[in-house]
Amino acid sequence: MRNNPRPVHIGATLLRPAQGLQKLLLFVTALSALCGVAAASSVKTINLLEMTNIAGVIFYGKCLSVETVTSNGFPAQRYTFKVTKALKGVEADQVVTFQQISGAGLSRIPGMPVYKKKQELLLFLYPDSRFGLTSPVGMGQGHFRPRELSSGQVGFVNSFGNRNLSVGLDKTPKEASG
Repeated sequence: MRNNPRPVHIGATLLRPAQGLQKLLLFVTALSALCGVAAASSVKTINLLEMTNIAGVIFYGKCLSVETVTSNGFPAQRYTFKVTKALKGVEADQVVTFQQISGAGLSRIPGMPVYKKKQELLLFLYPDSRFGLTSPVGMGQGHFRPRELSSGQVGFVNSFGNRNLSVGLDKTPKEASG
């Protein structure tokens, strides 16, 4: 048995075995966590108050571009939005660029929203992770499409048909605390 380990190729990167094993374990752990949530097709229900508190950024805007990238070894999409209405963490007319774990192709995560160029959305985004990635709070719960209401006004609906928005909000402060 030789004690001279050979380099490992992951993607286009040449890694020494110890370094390669660390990166591979990190990637598999992250992917397992994401796929575990996705495979069960369930996420924790998050109401509007919780969503607002958790989100690092909330805005209504138009998608200017979509680009497939790799972010710290993870397949991702880079989205650029022009902010129309700023609600938290951004300013009106600001151009916001963020990267989200890929929700398309072979690495598709069920429930992970995918955005299209020229699409207008209301997004509640988590703060960036240590890998430079973000996603809507509660996956589809923090991703809202505009809809014209019968009154002629514009409303918004998320992937859960807004069913999550008021969960737990009907409790009195005493009931909510315990």
